[in-house]
Amino acid sequence: MQHAPEQRGGDERALDHLGPDPPKHGPKRRHVDVDDVELWSGTRFVASDEAFVHPAYKRRIVDGKADDTILNELYDVWWPNAPHRTLRNKTSGEWEAAGRPTPGQRPGEGTPIGKRRLATGDISDWPRYAIGVATPDFDGDVEYAPLWAGESCSVVNDIRPAGELVRDLARDAANVLASVTA
Repeated sequence: MQHAPEQRGGDERALDHLGPDPPKHGPKRRHVDVDDVELWSGTRFVASDEAFVHPAYKRRIVDGKADDTILNELYDVWWPNAPHRTLRNKTSGEWEAAGRPTPGQRPGEGTPIGKRRLATGDISDWPRYAIGVATPDFDGDVEYAPLWAGESCSVVNDIRPAGELVRDLARDAANVLASVTA
């Protein structure tokens, strides 16, 4: 699996494996990036057939690249002081164009971006800058909703069944682990 260069860096973690002591050479150390066992699954599974998200959101994941994401605290209604990564969209674009104003001064703040169904079944306005996920029945402009995504969207190229994704993940993990213990 090819990984986007932008994906590697600050978040990269590693597993070190100490192999058997070969004669006269001391412990043998092998290094495996955790990234190599596909720990990009959150974003990947948004683009699965089974994910209960709006089709336009799935498409944005598939079409997205790492540079299309932004680390921000923009969606802070009901979730203050919580950094998150989202795809750039109309909300972030208008906020950036306005000079990144603070809460209370942001474009369209407090206006609804559409209507969504709550867990209770009730239909409710979804205020701009509020957390949530655009589901298939969201009645509004998905480009104003938070589009949660990691930089790994760069390697998501299609919408597939979750079962296939899990099988690929297990196969890739087994291959990486086999190469570490070989």
